[in-house]
Amino acid sequence: MSRALQLARRGAGYVSPNPMVGAVVVCDGRIIGEGYPCPSCGRTMFDLQATLAAVKAATSRLKGLKIGVMGCIVNGPGEMADADYGYVGACAGHVSLYKGKECVEKNIPEAEAVEHLVDLIKRNGDWK
Repeated sequence: MSRALQLARRGAGYVSPNPMVGAVVVCDGRIIGEGYPCPSCGRTMFDLQATLAAVKAATSRLKGLKIGVMGCIVNGPGEMADADYGYVGACAGHVSLYKGKECVEKNIPEAEAVEHLVDLIKRNGDWK
């Protein structure tokens, strides 16, 4: 947790009005990834923490899939290029969904996006 807080502080002065967020991904007790908001802007157009929690809740039964939840369309697709699926902020209140590096659904209303993500995973046969 201290590392996540340390990473979050890197966004100080850049991400307002969004919260400063740091993330540390741990697998089998080993750090496999970490990140923080893009320091060059504050383009995230949705509550990243709440969205990540909703995506995790909807997909927690899935094992072995990488789902990237990215705040902005500018850098998000490149930063989650190794993910199986991507949930990327497009504009205020809307997201785009990716299968690998390909954008397959654009400008989905945020309130419907998690459901669309689940449907996309199911359509591609990855809901196991």
